[in-house]
Amino acid sequence: MRKSVLVVAVCGAATLLASCGSSLLGDRKRPDEFAVARQAPLVIPPDFA
Repeated sequence: MRKSVLVVAVCGAATLLASCGSSLLGDRKRPDEFAVARQAPLVIPPDFA
């Protein structure tokens, strides 16, 4: 019983540590808001009734 709790705790800790990743907290890659391309406006077809 005690060994299984230890195994679950170690697996949980490994999962939490693996989810942090290898990058620093302030070193995230953010999208460039000025590089976003605008989409063409929607056009209603002439035969749409």
